[in-house]
Amino acid sequence: MQHYFIDEVVTLKQILPCPENIRHHLRDVMRVDQGQIIRLLDQNEEAFLAEISYRDGEIFLEIQSKENLQVELPVHVHIVCGLPKKDKADFIVQKATELGAYEISFLAMERSVTQWVDKKVSKKLDRLQTIARQAAQQSQRTHVPKVNFVKNIGDLCLADHLLYLADEELAKKNTKAFDLTDLARSQTPILAIFGPEGGISPKEREFIIGAGGKGIALGPRILRCETAPLYFLSGLSVLVEGGWSWLSKKI
Repeated sequence: MQHYFIDEVVTLKQILPCPENIRHHLRDVMRVDQGQIIRLLDQNEEAFLAEISYRDGEIFLEIQSKENLQVELPVHVHIVCGLPKKDKADFIVQKATELGAYEISFLAMERSVTQWVDKKVSKKLDRLQTIARQAAQQSQRTHVPKVNFVKNIGDLCLADHLLYLADEELAKKNTKAFDLTDLARSQTPILAIFGPEGGISPKEREFIIGAGGKGIALGPRILRCETAPLYFLSGLSVLVEGGWSWLSKKI
């Protein structure tokens, strides 16, 4: 079923003129027929089934029923990544959204190889937010992660979160992957920080641990900056959602 986000609050039995961005996709890409059903996610992250109707060459969406979708991770996860090189931010946003991240931030860190120029940050965030929306739509989520840029580590909002730091130094010392057993039982939002290509500086490590953060190793192998947050989200999903239950049933 086609799945679209709509920037307004929807009510049952409402008839909506189809927004331009959705209209183009329905008519010119999907070539939908009269009477076809699609799913709409409104501003309140509530799901509705809508029937397509054509009137005088225009597309209208007739709200038929409400749908109870349970597709989000049961715990909110805020992924914070040191600024990566080139277009790796695009990849991180797309894949972290597909894997269930609730919020994604890019942090300027001491060892970041790249820097984001102030006058270009707004445009860059707009593009990344569009990528997040498209990925949430493709993976049929109810929530679109907010994408942020954080200029200083001290500006991170660390309160009321379980704080974790993925640290390659720990990975060198520990051959075991991270233990998220306690996380699986908690409903407290998680904030996980991942360094850039150059790694995390001692000063940044000290700040995060001093703020109550816990260092975690992501196994014995050193992961790329764009791989680490995806590994973390995947492991968390398996723990809290039973991500491999489909496999055990087949076996």
